[in-house]
Amino acid sequence: MSDLVSGTKKLKKKSGPDALRKDAEKKLDERPPVSPEISGNVQEKLIHELQVHQIELEMQNEALREARIALEESHDNYLDLYEFAPVGYLTLSKKAVILEANLTSASLLGIDRRRFIKNRFRGFVAPEYLEQWDHHFIAAQHSPDKKTCDLELLKGDGSRFNARVVSTLIEREKKEPVIRVAISDITDIRTAEKALHTSRDRLTALLHNTSDIIRILDREGRIVFDTATSGEVLGYPPGFTIGKSPFEFIHPEDVPNIQREMARVFEKTNTGLPSEFRIRKADGTYVWVESVGKNLFGVSGIDGIVTTTRIIGERKKAEEALRESEARYSSLFDNSYSISILTNPDNGMIVDANEAAARYYGYSREQLTTMGIFDLNRLDKKTVIQNLIRRKTEGAKHFFSTHYLASGEQRSVEVYSGPIMVHEKPLFYSIIHDVTDKRKTEEALKASEEHFRGIFENAPVGIFHSLPDGAIIDVNPAYAKIFGYDSPEELIKIVNRHGVAETSYVHPELRAAYVRKVIESGTWQIFENQYYRKDGSIIYCLLSFRPLTNPVTGSQELEGFVVDISNLKKAEEDLQKSRQILEGILNTIPVRVFWKDKNLVYLGCNTPFAQDAGFEKPEDIIGKDDYRMGWREQAELYRADDRLVIESGRIKFLIEEPQTTPSGDQSHLLTSKVPLKDAKGEIIGVLGSYLDITDRKLMEEEVRSLNRVLEQRVAERTRELTCSNEQLAEEIKARTNAEETVRHSLDEKDLLLREIHHRVKNNLQIIASLLNLQSRYITDKKVLETLRDSQSRVRAMALVHERIYQSPEIGTINLAEYLRYLINQLFRFYNIPQSQVEISVDIDDIPADIDTAIPLGLIINELVSNALKHAFPEGRKGKISIEGAKMESGQLEFIFRDNGIGMPADYDWKNSHTLGLRLVKSLSKQLMGTADMVQDGGTVYTISVKQKQPFRRQETEETRELN
Repeated sequence: MSDLVSGTKKLKKKSGPDALRKDAEKKLDERPPVSPEISGNVQEKLIHELQVHQIELEMQNEALREARIALEESHDNYLDLYEFAPVGYLTLSKKAVILEANLTSASLLGIDRRRFIKNRFRGFVAPEYLEQWDHHFIAAQHSPDKKTCDLELLKGDGSRFNARVVSTLIEREKKEPVIRVAISDITDIRTAEKALHTSRDRLTALLHNTSDIIRILDREGRIVFDTATSGEVLGYPPGFTIGKSPFEFIHPEDVPNIQREMARVFEKTNTGLPSEFRIRKADGTYVWVESVGKNLFGVSGIDGIVTTTRIIGERKKAEEALRESEARYSSLFDNSYSISILTNPDNGMIVDANEAAARYYGYSREQLTTMGIFDLNRLDKKTVIQNLIRRKTEGAKHFFSTHYLASGEQRSVEVYSGPIMVHEKPLFYSIIHDVTDKRKTEEALKASEEHFRGIFENAPVGIFHSLPDGAIIDVNPAYAKIFGYDSPEELIKIVNRHGVAETSYVHPELRAAYVRKVIESGTWQIFENQYYRKDGSIIYCLLSFRPLTNPVTGSQELEGFVVDISNLKKAEEDLQKSRQILEGILNTIPVRVFWKDKNLVYLGCNTPFAQDAGFEKPEDIIGKDDYRMGWREQAELYRADDRLVIESGRIKFLIEEPQTTPSGDQSHLLTSKVPLKDAKGEIIGVLGSYLDITDRKLMEEEVRSLNRVLEQRVAERTRELTCSNEQLAEEIKARTNAEETVRHSLDEKDLLLREIHHRVKNNLQIIASLLNLQSRYITDKKVLETLRDSQSRVRAMALVHERIYQSPEIGTINLAEYLRYLINQLFRFYNIPQSQVEISVDIDDIPADIDTAIPLGLIINELVSNALKHAFPEGRKGKISIEGAKMESGQLEFIFRDNGIGMPADYDWKNSHTLGLRLVKSLSKQLMGTADMVQDGGTVYTISVKQKQPFRRQETEETRELN
């Protein structure tokens, strides 16, 4: 899209009349003059106008060529319009056989596309271009780069046309590569190029045949270019003056003046008026000349001082030169390919017209000289004459108009018109170009641009245009919507600020790999990827893009499409899951399922059916019929039923049929068959299922035999049961009374146990209170600390009994809840705020009886108490953590950590004389476990013990009797 827009803008810019005239005048000034600038000289002015016109032609041809290239590249960017593209597209095999072709290519070659395909492209190449085509095609097969050549191609009627062929090698996965060929009709371009070359040759001839001596001097003042006139006028051989100083040929008396004038030319301070001096000829004589110099250093193609020198000796020679100039003008006017007309501004009548004008308008030159310009543009005669009179004083004009040919055809023309003096009479010299095709091209280009912009803006898929580094140039609204942005402008602003890989790609590193692969291949590549939307959600997209070169800057860019396939991916996954579920159901149900086409050939079946047929898996049965199965004896019976279902469209339900198994045994089937239909509801085969009822048939016979025996036994048993029921009723009554007695006894025992635990807890609380009262009368700190430790231990044991009698299951408590409560009690007991020492308890819910809970509680009690008393002196802050879990081996493992000051480096805790640590060691052994301590930024204890079996109520003789 950017190529097309830039090409359009460039063509419009160059189409402006004033800008075009101005650029042409500028280019003419940069070229060496071909004639002296003599004021009022009619011939020289005409030559000047012709030169300006020639340069304008070159610029317009260049603009037209660029417009065509932009139009071609625009169509390349939108392959959707393949069939109706202005360029012919072909796909050739490696043997140059035409595999595909669009309508344009068939139209260009004037042949029906059906006759076109499968022919060798070489048959459409003009004979003298066959070798050039062969070299071009071989080069295209061995390089991924585009190859271009210009050929003459043959049409179906034998006529020819100039074509530009661009070939590209296309690699295809698992397929033979092909050559994509684009054919452009460049007949118009070739015609324009020939006209341009003719015009250039004419100007070159004009330059070298002028009567003036035109030279170019380098920065050292030496002659680097000299026209042939120099040799003709002065008599020197060709090239004699090259490399010499012009002062070597100037009369010694005139040298000082010319040196001063030349210095002013170098400094660009000269007046531009010619200087007169004498110059030596080859025979030694001197002749008077006038010369003017112009500083054109830095001008491309010249880069020097241009001097124009004219002989001003004899009047007769001047008159002869004038006649030659008039003849040259007449020749240029008459033989010019441009439509040229001289018009009288006073009455609008055509004074003269060249052959090109006669050919174009369809009138003879004599007829044109009897007509007015108003006969060509069919405007009001009075208005045309008024405009011509007004323009006599306004100078040259450039405008567009509509002219009518003799046939009545209406054509768009571009007119360059200006006043000119001919035999001292003012006339208007007009050069006219037919721009009908150009206008159509511009309109087509504009329409194409609007069309493609409409496609771009309204496309249902995301379209983007970016640089290889990720900078976004343009995106359409669909692209912004896919990624959750309100507008393309918002997306471009955010993505260009943070980078497309970082904002959009779930895996950013993939983008660089994608870009590298696309640039290396030089063509379209497709990728499936995950992307982030603006809100952070993830979507699946299909990414297709290719590299392209900006025709203006030459820089590499990327363009492509993005399609959101998230729903498709989910649907595929759901479909795959459904298919797997369906296959699983079909292969596990006891029913045999199969389906056939109209020819009664198997299309598929489930695994049980395949095994019945003597095969391992369903794939083995596809493509076979019933004659190739173990039941070939019943094949015609089955096929008759199948045909009836297919032809009638009716269901056959639960038919009992015989079947011969692959081993030769006989079985019985219960079969159902329905018509198999496609998505349109048309019958395409038969779907069937059956159950093997062989065992059922045998069982039915056996059941009938058994029923007779059973009926007799039932009658006898009924009599026996009547007597038994009466006895059972009496036993049930007695059992119910016994259960009530046992339940009442158990409730009393449960209540008694809870009361015992409650009283033990109270007694322990009393002991703790007594120790607390006793501590009030003790002043010895060590004794007081011993009493407080004993009090803490008693509270730990009391807490176990409290938890047990409150537990729903008498005899067990939850260790996690018990230890958490115990630790909280210790913090209150030692009056330590948790803002100073943070406590973290992470223990699994483990049920334990009293024999396990009390030792563990005392161990944790000792470790927490020691930490609270000694690990954080002088109000130091810290943390205590306890973790506990039940291992797979059945062991209970507890890890105690604190980040306090730790133990002394040489402290042997296992041989400590303190009661607390001795209790930890002793109680661990009591629980058939171990206790270890390490220093790790504090103190860490690892306790591993064996859990005793929780209390279970013993089964009594009474409960055994009830059970």
